[in-house]
Amino acid sequence: MAENDSDNTLIAKKIDRTELLKMSSWLVENLQGRLSKPRFIVQDSDPVKLQYYRVFVQAVQAHNAILRDEELNDIKARLELIEVALETRK
Repeated sequence: MAENDSDNTLIAKKIDRTELLKMSSWLVENLQGRLSKPRFIVQDSDPVKLQYYRVFVQAVQAHNAILRDEELNDIKARLELIEVALETRK
């Protein structure tokens, strides 16, 4: 996160779908690497790690929904412009 000098609030950079996919791919690879070993060994930190993974997945899903809504709003605005342009041609 970058810090804003004027009022000391934290401002996060906007994450796009490509970055979201990279993040979720990292999680899948991490889990797959752990589960694909010949013998699964339970570690003391597993319960806490799983809780963080669940929160991570929920955050990615929420962020993806927000991105989808933004894209739909953009498509609606573009469609309205096309419809107005078509109406003026009649």
